[in-house]
Amino acid sequence: MSPARRTQLATLAVLALAGGLLVLRETGWRLPGRSLPRGATPEDAVYAMFEAARRGDLGGYLDCLSGAARTAVDQAIAETGKEAFARYLRERHQPVKGIAITAPERLSETEAAARIEYVFEDRNEVQEIRLELIGGRWRVTRLEAAETRKPRIPYGAPVE
Repeated sequence: MSPARRTQLATLAVLALAGGLLVLRETGWRLPGRSLPRGATPEDAVYAMFEAARRGDLGGYLDCLSGAARTAVDQAIAETGKEAFARYLRERHQPVKGIAITAPERLSETEAAARIEYVFEDRNEVQEIRLELIGGRWRVTRLEAAETRKPRIPYGAPVE
């Protein structure tokens, strides 16, 4: 095979790979460990908030919040201190095995509601949230108390 032909094939392969990744990205697939765009969609805002909490990144976590949610967290930080609250976020979110976000319901052009299910080894927790489009980014504005549910089949149970 000639060098020119190899170059053409390599170029086509790179373009096909890039196109495939773009299609996967647009359909919701994410590369593991990559930073998610903060607030491009309601789902992105939720994933960014969760990842910041899991890392104990207090600044990143606060950046995902606004309104009543931000006020409540600011109050908790004032009562416990920044380091203690960051530790709480890490400890609370590290055991989470996965999260599922029900497709957010658009309440208006700038408001959405979503249901998040946090999957733990021994339980699931379901939480309703509200989001608003503020300054071109979706931010969580209200976090309802999470409800604990026992799954019929525990996480990690062998499938027979």
